[in-house]
Amino acid sequence: LAAFPEGAVIKKRMLLHWWVAEGFVPSADEGKSRFDELIAKGIIIPAGPTTALCSTVHRCTVRPWMRDLLVSVARRNGFLELNFGDVEFAHRACLRGGKAQQAAGFSAAVRAIYNIGQKYVELNERWFAGKKELRVLQLGQWREFSTAQQIASPMDSHIEISGVERFRDMESCKNLRYVSFRGISRIESLPNSIGKLRQLQVLDLRACHNLEE
Repeated sequence: LAAFPEGAVIKKRMLLHWWVAEGFVPSADEGKSRFDELIAKGIIIPAGPTTALCSTVHRCTVRPWMRDLLVSVARRNGFLELNFGDVEFAHRACLRGGKAQQAAGFSAAVRAIYNIGQKYVELNERWFAGKKELRVLQLGQWREFSTAQQIASPMDSHIEISGVERFRDMESCKNLRYVSFRGISRIESLPNSIGKLRQLQVLDLRACHNLEE
């Protein structure tokens, strides 16, 4: 939860995908129980409407003071790298904008790479080589945008990737379980290497408008 910006509305399904992929919970059903527990304890609060027909919480947000506490704990325990451009030794790295992070590369022990706010991502030969521990790859858009928002500001939900041919190197990431390319342009086809990811459970291709093959 510390990875996301203050005030962000976070979708439960996305959290469950991350938790299951990293092994924090053994199943989606267990993840839902943990999610409900976090709400009951006030660590997260429901976001978005619920109705008499559907009282299930699908989105949440974190209180500002609680997020400050979570960020402090994450940094103190080395759980998540939150500093700009300092991902070389991180087990979980967040992309927040700029190219400094990409130049440094990622630790061979990285378990999760999460694109929080980077609109332009440049892939190179260091992205996937030797990343045998990588389980979560969220390169695409994690935010939700309504139809009205997409019409008003179409570039807000848009993410551009260069070097998409490097996706062929993903087959070396044997433990990848969750991959999101949501909203990424320039992806016209998926490489055969995707089919070699035997642990893959979720592949999110929503809003990849140029994807044909």
